[in-house]
Amino acid sequence: MNKVSYMILLLMLGLGASAQKLTPVIKEGTTFKYTFYLHGQTTPFQITLNHVSDSLLLGWNIRGLAGGNYIVSASGLNNGNSLSFAQPEPFKKVKLGADQTFCMISRSAFNELITRRKFIYDHTIYELKADSDVLMIGNQPLAVLHVVAQNETTEFWILNNPDFPFICQSKANPLGIDMKLNAITEP
Repeated sequence: MNKVSYMILLLMLGLGASAQKLTPVIKEGTTFKYTFYLHGQTTPFQITLNHVSDSLLLGWNIRGLAGGNYIVSASGLNNGNSLSFAQPEPFKKVKLGADQTFCMISRSAFNELITRRKFIYDHTIYELKADSDVLMIGNQPLAVLHVVAQNETTEFWILNNPDFPFICQSKANPLGIDMKLNAITEP
């Protein structure tokens, strides 16, 4: 009888552990590994937080063949309201506009999402969707917030992290650029 009780306890602990959502620690050196879908083409795309201070230096890399950097200003990081879809320029540092972010929403937009259950980016209202749609990294669910554009088809899954609210997946982007996060590696 004790063996049966012990097995049930182990099973319950295992189920509880597998139900926990992955909440990675994001810091300088963290790398996000994506697959980008661009107008019918598929490519691996990697972003590394090369420098974190009041602004961000995001290093990007495509297939290990080309790379460069995006600079997200303190203003963009904290109060941006527009995503940059600027084409990567190999071996260059591209400074984004003061209202722009890349592959993430601003901290103020994230705060709006948490407090009001919606936020505005690129003149589009995104509303939090209460659903069971889970984003998996490997075999573990990732702690994300699923939003859907009001009166449009675009969907984002945003990392539930107030300091680094990276977009982990996008679907039905009218620009024809979607992405899915495959892994997050910590330094």
